[in-house]
Amino acid sequence: METQELEFKLSPSAEPAEISTEPNEQGLVATAWGFCLKEEEGNAVVELVDPLGPAANAGLATGDVLLHINGKRLDGERRMATAVSQLASVDAGQDVAIGALRRTTSPRKAGKWTRMFSKLRPKFTSFAAKKKRYDDGSASPKGSKKKLLLPAIDEGSCAVSEFFSFSRHGNKHGEINQDAMFCERIQTVKGDVVLGCVFDGHGILGEQASIAAVNYLKEMVGKKSFMEKAIEDPKTWMAHLFRDLNNRVLKEHSNVPSKYTYPGRPGKEPKHYELAKVGGRFGIVYKCVSQDPALEVPIDFGCTAAIAIVHGDTLTTGCCGDAGAILCIRNKDGTTDALKMSPLHKASSMSEQSRIKKDYPGKAHFTPDGYIEPEDAELDQFSIQLTRSLGHKLLRDFGVTHEPDIRQRELSGNDKFALVLCSDGVTDDLQPKDIADTLNKCENLSQCAETLVKCAQEQNTERTVVDDCTAVVMILGVESNKQTGKPDEITSEAGSALENMQNKEGKSNEQPQEVLDDKASKEKNIVPQDEKEDNKEPRYDKSKEENNEQSDNKEAE
Repeated sequence: METQELEFKLSPSAEPAEISTEPNEQGLVATAWGFCLKEEEGNAVVELVDPLGPAANAGLATGDVLLHINGKRLDGERRMATAVSQLASVDAGQDVAIGALRRTTSPRKAGKWTRMFSKLRPKFTSFAAKKKRYDDGSASPKGSKKKLLLPAIDEGSCAVSEFFSFSRHGNKHGEINQDAMFCERIQTVKGDVVLGCVFDGHGILGEQASIAAVNYLKEMVGKKSFMEKAIEDPKTWMAHLFRDLNNRVLKEHSNVPSKYTYPGRPGKEPKHYELAKVGGRFGIVYKCVSQDPALEVPIDFGCTAAIAIVHGDTLTTGCCGDAGAILCIRNKDGTTDALKMSPLHKASSMSEQSRIKKDYPGKAHFTPDGYIEPEDAELDQFSIQLTRSLGHKLLRDFGVTHEPDIRQRELSGNDKFALVLCSDGVTDDLQPKDIADTLNKCENLSQCAETLVKCAQEQNTERTVVDDCTAVVMILGVESNKQTGKPDEITSEAGSALENMQNKEGKSNEQPQEVLDDKASKEKNIVPQDEKEDNKEPRYDKSKEENNEQSDNKEAE
C-alpha cells in the first residue's frame, strides 16, 4: 500500500449548504463543498463525496485523509475538530484549498506462473504437437523412447491471464452514467486472485449507489483478511460481500444531496428535486419543484450487481438483479457457445413471485406489465420491476432483497476462453451467444470490452433511447493441470431451475423460465411503449392521489 499527497482546489457550489459542526448518527460531518468527514484515529477522513458536487469535480475521493486547509496544517490530537473548525470559518461562497493523503494500491503484475506460462506457451504448444506424433507412432523421439510430458501449472496460478473493462453512457439519463465497474488482480501468498464487478444503478441517485459499491471494494481489497476469506471459502465470502455492499448502499440513503437534477430521456425536460422534511416514516423526501403541484418522491434507490472472483481454476460468481455473468466457450471446430451464469431477478419471474409471496405474504402484488407494487397506502405509487438489488431502504420491506444467486465452477481445458460481466444495457441487445461470437471475432483483445459495449449500443432498436453499457472481460488464458471440471454449484432456487433445465436438455446455454416469461411479456406487448425504454427503473404513480397525466404517472425517475 502506497500513499501520495495531493492538492485540491474546491470551488463553491452554486447554492452551498452550511457545514454542520456536530456529527450525525453515522458520525459524519457535512461540508459546504459536497463531501462529508468522519473521524478515524483522530484524523479527518473523507467518508462520502457528492458525485455532482465541487469535491468530486476537484478529484477528492472517499478515504482521503485531510492534511491542511487553506495552508493551515491539521496538527495535534484533535485534527478532526480542527478541520471542522477551519472549514466552518471559510465563507461557503469562497474557494478552499485542501491537501490530503491518499492511499493507493500499486499496479498489480501478473503472477509468477502466469508470466512464466506466457513466455513458454509457444514451446508448450510445440511439445504438445510432438507428443501427439509420438503417441500415435508417426514419429519417435531421438535417443529415447520416453514420452514428452507437458509441464504442470502451479495450483496457485490464476486462470485469468488478462482482463479489460469499458463503460459508456447512453442518453437515457442525459450525461449521467449510472453504471460503475471494478476489476483488479490481487497478489496473495496463496496465488493471484482476480476480482471483477459491474454495478448498474437505477432510480434517482442510482449512480450514487454504484459509486458507493465500487468505493467499498477499493477500500477492502487491500486488507489481508478480506482476501484470505475469499480464498478459503469463496461462496460464503460472496454472500457476506453482498450483505456488506448492501449496507454501504443503504448508508447512502442518509447522505443525499440537498438538490438534484435528473436530466431525463431525450425529448423530456429535466426535473429538479429539493430535499424537504415531511416527518412521519420517511422523514425527508425529494420534492419535484419543476412540477406544479410539486410531486413528493420517497428516497429509495439501488443498483444491480454482477461479481466474479477467480482463484486458481475456481470461478465463483454472485449476481442480483439483471446484471449479467456469461461464460464464453470456444468449441474445437471454432464455433462458440455461452453459458449464462446469472438468472433474471424480475417481477415477471415466476420463481421470484413465489419467493415474495412465501416470504412476504400480503406485502406486495404483481402488475400485468411486470412490476412489483407494495400493498401500502403511503407507497402504493412506488413500484419497480427488479426483485433483487443492493439498496432500496423502503422496498426491501416488500420483497426486494440483496441476496445473490451464487454459483461456482471449475475452469479447465481450452474450450472456455472468456468470462463477461456486464450491465443489462449489453444483455438487452445481445444474446449470450452473440457476446461469445463478438469476442471470438475480436482481433485486438485489449479492445474486446470496448468492442462489446459499442456493438450492444449499435444493436439498440430503440435509437431514441440508449442505455448505459458496461462490460468487464476476463480472458481465460492459463490451461490447468486439472483435466475435468465439475458442473455449477448453484445456491438459489432460480439457479437450481436453470440447472435442471440444462440437465434435461443436455445443453449449457438453455434459458431459465424467468427469461422465457420475460420474452413472452415482450412478445405480447404487455409493457407500455413508454416503459419499454427503461422498464427496470422505479416509477411513481400519483394517479391515486392527483389527476396528473397517465404517461407521467408511470415515468421512471
